[in-house]
Amino acid sequence: MSLLKDIRIKNFRGFESLELQDLKQVNLIVGQNNTGKSTVLEAMFLLVGMSNPNLIPTINGFRGIGRIGETEFKYLFHKLDFEKSPTINANLMDTSYRQLEIIPIYKKVSDSSQSFGNLNGEHSGISTSSAFQSVTGLDLKFSSKKKHSIRKSGISSIKIQKGEVQFNPSKDYKEGLHGALISSQGKEEGALPRVSELIKKKREHILVDALRKIDPGIQSIHALPEGIFLTVEGIDELIPSNISGDGLRRFLNIIATITEKQNSIILIDEIENGLHFLSLQKLWETIISMAVEFNNQIVATSHNIETIKYFANAVQSYKEGVLMNNAKLINIAHTKAKGIQHYDYSIESINNSLVNEIEIR
Repeated sequence: MSLLKDIRIKNFRGFESLELQDLKQVNLIVGQNNTGKSTVLEAMFLLVGMSNPNLIPTINGFRGIGRIGETEFKYLFHKLDFEKSPTINANLMDTSYRQLEIIPIYKKVSDSSQSFGNLNGEHSGISTSSAFQSVTGLDLKFSSKKKHSIRKSGISSIKIQKGEVQFNPSKDYKEGLHGALISSQGKEEGALPRVSELIKKKREHILVDALRKIDPGIQSIHALPEGIFLTVEGIDELIPSNISGDGLRRFLNIIATITEKQNSIILIDEIENGLHFLSLQKLWETIISMAVEFNNQIVATSHNIETIKYFANAVQSYKEGVLMNNAKLINIAHTKAKGIQHYDYSIESINNSLVNEIEIR
């Protein structure tokens, strides 16, 4: 399977160095605010689509950063230092390897020689010249290698020239790994094209069956130019999904993404956002069963104890626990002695921690 096994992140956003090992098919990353949970997903997302320069403004956009320029580029670099190029690399479960390095593109700007006068207005005869470098873009230097195959590499870029942003993807590289990142911001615009595609393939029944776990009255789903609409029992008109609540729309977007993106890596930030805690058990049960059915890897984040409980319960209950060894929890934490560290928990150790009231967030 072309799913992530180990990943190493260096000099990216808040991480000087972080390595996660032995990832499973279903993973939940937890931790307090500002420990870098979202950054891990962003790093994975960039690595999965490493030849695509459009992902740079995409991940910044998730954080509300709309502009593209030197300042915005700097936010990708640890301590905002352009001298520390972010590097992300991973081993995959099929024994392949891939790496991405983000390198600033410098433009040299020179000040011509300047003469200075003295206090009496006389020419001092002193002249200076100075030069400094501005960053006008980023190169995405990437490579991948499968077992018994030659190494493939390339460079994509994002550049600003004469005030215009130019995206230059590598023309000689075709990506074989696929994924999606679902933001924590509650913007579910991506659901419409995904639902439309599933309806074209006559697979909308999968979505309806999942939605009925949240609202048994839902009978069918429709993708119209105006948006996603639902047929609900007892109501004569179609109901826009927008008025059905943020929780149902987020549930739908997650399920539609997993169903449409088969053999992919699905990244979900703050998975419980917008969902009532009573829906979390159903959500995890659905995610786990569909991830197995469609051969997807799930990496989700949370800081909610209820999410952790329902995650463990759903893994345990799936087909009498056959996924127990293929799911894990990762706690990312700030430590005084060693900085950012991570701690891995099996489903069994999660249960032991919950029973003994040991903090695992």
